[in-house]
Amino acid sequence: MGDFNPLISGDERIGGNAPNPISMSDFSQCIQNSSLIDDGFVGSKYTWTNGKLSQRLDRVLCDQLCLDTFLVLNVCHLAKTASIKWMQDGDKSTSFFHAWVKQRRRKKGYCRYFD
Repeated sequence: MGDFNPLISGDERIGGNAPNPISMSDFSQCIQNSSLIDDGFVGSKYTWTNGKLSQRLDRVLCDQLCLDTFLVLNVCHLAKTASIKWMQDGDKSTSFFHAWVKQRRRKKGYCRYFD
């Protein structure tokens, strides 16, 4: 799991300059050479913004063993309002985060998280 600045494809960014095709190719090749899998996500397509530019920088990459171990592995991108509150409150918001995830899971019925 990580905060990766390179994109995999141009549709992971809106606004700003066009993504660097060499950087995208290198990152994609690194993922492929490492036998890693991006199993997708639920929620907002973009995980970072500065107001003019939005990008998907956060992703979970795993190998086949991870997918075999966790039969259900869903990555949930937080809504912007939830992530802002979580960042502002720091450790104090851990209960907020878990309550938010539980509420979303009940509402949508498909989001699962692991402690």
